[in-house]
Amino acid sequence: MNIVHGVAVCGDENAYRRILHQFLERYRAGVAEWRSAPADRGLVLDLAHQLKSVASYLGLERLAATAHEVDDPDASLEQIELAWQRLQATMTEALAAIAAFLSPPPGDSPG
Repeated sequence: MNIVHGVAVCGDENAYRRILHQFLERYRAGVAEWRSAPADRGLVLDLAHQLKSVASYLGLERLAATAHEVDDPDASLEQIELAWQRLQATMTEALAAIAAFLSPPPGDSPG
């Protein structure tokens, strides 16, 4: 997770945190659904295309790179399926990194 890039693109850390929170809320439930549902090629390609841009913008470089593999128009169905599995794992890692970044430091309780 390239925080420096994300903050620079978003303008400041508060804006970056706000956008990361929205990303987390939008995609957290989706990962479980992706794993339980059979891959629909159109849905997979649409999602990968969307994630490629958003992840790059937010500094989620590994996620963007993996989404790019799925969104490759020259990839075979087998390559897309393998990349889709990697994308699910990478998304899980990205969501965990975002959650950790957004969590207050230990001992930093309000009040």
